[in-house]
Amino acid sequence: MTSPAAFVQRFAETWAAPSLERLDALTNPDVCYIQPLLPEVRGRAAAGSYWRRVFTLMPDLHIDVVNSAVSADNLVYIEFLIRGTLGGRPVTWPAVDRYELDELGRVRRRVLYCDSAQLLPALLRPSGLAAVLRAGVRLGFAAVRSRWTSR
Repeated sequence: MTSPAAFVQRFAETWAAPSLERLDALTNPDVCYIQPLLPEVRGRAAAGSYWRRVFTLMPDLHIDVVNSAVSADNLVYIEFLIRGTLGGRPVTWPAVDRYELDELGRVRRRVLYCDSAQLLPALLRPSGLAAVLRAGVRLGFAAVRSRWTSR
């Protein structure tokens, strides 16, 4: 079993030079992402589609770890700053992830806590709307589709 502290280190290393492959390596095949304003993302294929859309929307997306903690029941909490360019405007906003890890130290479930309303000024610019359209209109589309096909 990989320790929760080792996961925090791998998370920081992954986001120092993010790629779909590195993000995929952090996850369990049955991973579940829960985030504000979007449907759940279930499974590696849907997670990969989600990250492709995120990187289409913000190609320079970067995460800086600010703090981390592990609860008595081994849930991992990571506080971080999300940085990137959205619609030609630099954006930065704080967030916290709560991770449930599997026995190999991979993400089984992630719950994101953040205030996405901070993105509205950038999204409402013409270049921001164009970026959203390029990303597939709704980042959660793949998640919804994966839930339909798994029924």
